[in-house]
Amino acid sequence: MLAALSRVHEETLSPKPVWTLDKVPEASLAAMLGSIVAFEIEVSRLEAKQKLSQNRSAADRGGVMRALNEQANEGGRAVARLMAEQESA
Repeated sequence: MLAALSRVHEETLSPKPVWTLDKVPEASLAAMLGSIVAFEIEVSRLEAKQKLSQNRSAADRGGVMRALNEQANEGGRAVARLMAEQESA
């Protein structure tokens, strides 16, 4: 399960080489695995705020949007689109 989770998140960092569990010495990995605890949380309420660099200069926001648009993952590009929509509102 840990290897699968790592793979999913590492793949979003392309073109960086993917990090895998086999790069961790066995003793270190055993120690770390012993510290991982799984749990569930039932969400009864969710409150959110949208913060998209509104407090920054137009130049700063433009730089953030350019960098987000260059990311390999769709999440970054989606945030850039939200920022652009906010700019035009």
